[in-house]
Amino acid sequence: MLNRLLRQRRKVGLCAGVALGLLLVFALIYPKRSSLVAKGPMNAGHEALGCEQCHIPVKGTPAQQISANI
Repeated sequence: MLNRLLRQRRKVGLCAGVALGLLLVFALIYPKRSSLVAKGPMNAGHEALGCEQCHIPVKGTPAQQISANI
């Protein structure tokens, strides 16, 4: 009985960890994530500019992109 309860807790923990991990990866590699991480108003004069005018997309694997964003 206790063994079965522990296995169920592990499964729930594993599923929750995987879901949170996927959410984090999605938030970091989402192409238009500026709305997800920007705090406060945009700097004066930047309203008409797109992010890509100054910043270039990172090439590489998702793991390399996450590393570059951290």
